[in-house]
Formats: sequence, structure tokens, C-alpha cells
Amino acid sequence: MKRRHPYVFLFTLFFLQLHGGLCLAAAPEKSPVKEIERYQKRIITLKGDIAVQQGLEKEEELRADQILAEIEQLDKKLLQHQIQLKSLLIESKEQQEKITQQEAELKFLKVKRDEAWGHLQKRGTALYTMGRIGLINATFSSKTLPDLLTLKNAFDILLQHDKKVFSAYEHTLDLRKRGQRALKLGNIVRAQLIEQVKEEEQQVVLAKEERMTRLKEIRKQKKLRRQAIEELHSASIKLTDSIAKIKDDIILQQKKFHASKGTLPMPVKGGVIATKFHQKTANAFGEKHKCNGIEIKSPEGAEVIAVGDGKVFFAGYLQGYGNTIIINHGMHYYSVISRLEEVNVKKGARVNQGDKIALAGESATLFTKGIYFEIRKEKQQLNPLNWLAPKQLKFAK
Repeated sequence: MKRRHPYVFLFTLFFLQLHGGLCLAAAPEKSPVKEIERYQKRIITLKGDIAVQQGLEKEEELRADQILAEIEQLDKKLLQHQIQLKSLLIESKEQQEKITQQEAELKFLKVKRDEAWGHLQKRGTALYTMGRIGLINATFSSKTLPDLLTLKNAFDILLQHDKKVFSAYEHTLDLRKRGQRALKLGNIVRAQLIEQVKEEEQQVVLAKEERMTRLKEIRKQKKLRRQAIEELHSASIKLTDSIAKIKDDIILQQKKFHASKGTLPMPVKGGVIATKFHQKTANAFGEKHKCNGIEIKSPEGAEVIAVGDGKVFFAGYLQGYGNTIIINHGMHYYSVISRLEEVNVKKGARVNQGDKIALAGESATLFTKGIYFEIRKEKQQLNPLNWLAPKQLKFAK
């Protein structure tokens, strides 16, 4: 039965890992992808918060418009009260002037009535006296009886005239008193109405002040909410900029490896290339195969370094290859180093070019010529010799 070569097993396992066979462990350092995901989630949360704040801001605008409409109605009502109050005060003043005028007229009418009453009393007394001494007057008077009768009639006429004058004054005085009582009663009613209008006006003023306070508070809240929205927008923009920067850094980092072709350091210090790319070689069992990378002979205990910046995709033991490290350099570039004596990095760790990641030892030369090193882009194997700096290359004789 034909045995499968260890290289085939390595590449099969390697690409199973790349395409879902093995998952990346959580990195001890900040993962750019995780950071981007975290920022994106935060942006979604911020957008949700912004939408909520904008909804509340809209509600506050509607409440403010409603309160402004109420204030406008209260202003109209207040103006109506002021006009009504002004009219009532003018009417009250005019009525008070009429009352004052009528009081003067009443005083005058009382004087005239008293005078008429005095005349009436005098004429009545005179007529009464004349009636008592009428016989004597008729006997001893030089006047004739018809003359005396005419005089009596004249007194009667004057008396009736005085009665009519007195009655007229009494009637006019009574009318004036009634008119004055009506005016005073009207002023009392107006005074009560004025107090009622003033009270209603005060209630309108208080209602307006309450709405003005609410409007002021809403505008204050709206200002703070607008500030909060702007801050949320600013935070969202900053996160977006951070994502863009991380992506730019990732692209630059990935391009850095792509641009470093022909300048990469040797993965093993003091290493000598024993097998070239695609060169046929045989292992300790005499099995021949085509090398898809290079084999490097190195001193025991030599330091193994990362040839470029990247993230450790795999670090551990692979059957047939022993201890192996696979580093993702971005843009689908990977470096593979296996047959290591000791692995000093963990899966998910980020490494920089030149970082010590392992040690070489006897395990590298037990079955093959040395440490195995490979560079891949996606599924294609690349010649590592084209990527390593030429000046440091040493080949076994």
C-alpha cells in the first residue's frame, strides 16, 4: 500500500483549517476584525439611540407647537379681558359721574321742594286765617262782598298752584332717587363684574405663566437632546473613522507583506538551505517527493523568527510534521514553519517581523534535512527563495 507523503497531509490539514476545519481562538491581543465588529455593533446602537432621541425631539417639537397655540389663545383671551375690563371701568366712571351729578340735582330739588312746601304752608295758613275772620272782614271791610269772594278765589288758585308745584318737585325728586338707586345698583353689578373679570384675567395670566414655564423646559430639553444627538452623531462618526483607520491599517499591514517580496529575513538564524523549492528530495525512509517549500538546516537551539507581521493561525503539533506554526500575513498570504523543537507562540497571537516564535532542534533532522518553510497565497505555493533577501541566502554544498 502506497504511503501518503507527510507534505500532502500537512497541506490538507492546513487548508481544512483555512476553510472551516479549525476555528481561530480568541486572541490575547486586540483583534482588528473583532474591534471592527465591536465598533459596528456600537454604531448600530448609536444609530438606534439617535433615532430614539430624534423621535423624542419630534414629540417635544409637537408639544412646543401645541403650547405655543395655547399661549396664543390665552393671549387673545387676555386681550378680550383687558378690553372688557377697560370698558367696564370707563362705564363705571361715567355712571359715578352721573350719580354725583344726580346727587347735586337731588340736593337742588330738595331745596326747591322745601321752598314749595314753605309757600304751600304759608298760603294754607293765610287761607285758613282768612276763612276764620271772613265775617268780620265782610262786616267791617270797605270792600264789597263780590270783591272779597274774588280775593278768596285768588287765594284758592294760588294754593292749588303751590300744591301742584310741590307735587311736581316731589314727583321729580322721586324719579331722580329711583334713577340714582338704579345707577348705584348698576355700579355695584359692574364692580362685581370687574372683580370677576380681574380674577379671570389673573387665572389666564397664571395659565400663560405655567405654559411659558413648560415651554421653557421643553426648549431646554430640546437643546440638551439636540446636543445629545450631535454627540451621538459625533461618536458614530468617530467610530466610523476608527473602523476606516483599522481597515486602512489592515490593508497597509497586508500590503506590507506583499511589498516585502525579496526582503524577508531567514526564518532561522544561521540556517543553510538544504532543499530548494520544487526540488526532489528524500526523507530518512528513502521516500522521494517534490518539496513545495524549502528545507533549512540550522544549528540546534537556533531561534526561529516570524518572517513578517501577522496573526498566528495555527501553533501546535501536526501529525507527520511535528511542531508547526502557520502565520496569516493578510491578503491571503501565509507562512508555514514546521519540524520545530519548541513552539513559543499561541494561536491567535499577533506577531511582528523578527519576533522569536520557536526554537530549532534535533527533531528537524531526524527524518528530513531540516526545518520546513513555505509561503502560500491562497492555495498556490510560492517560491520562498523569491521572498527571502538574497544576501542572506546560503545553500548547502
